[in-house]
Amino acid sequence: MTSEWVNDVWENGQCQQIHATDISYNKYKCSVFKGLVVTVSQLSVDERSTVQSLIGQNGGSYLAPLKANKTTHLVLTEPVGD
Repeated sequence: MTSEWVNDVWENGQCQQIHATDISYNKYKCSVFKGLVVTVSQLSVDERSTVQSLIGQNGGSYLAPLKANKTTHLVLTEPVGD
């Protein structure tokens, strides 16, 4: 949920009884990977394609080459490598 959700729930809750999970607050939902820049390593071409698609469908960005100043998350099969 976004910070706007917190504000809206707080304001509405001051004057009436509400449920913060009410459907009217769905507009404040965040995508699972919102703001993330994901790079993968040690995956097959098919696995990379699947991950790339899932990241994009869920609000993130896929970055093929690792860029230390841009990549926020690195997905590996094992914690080894250079």
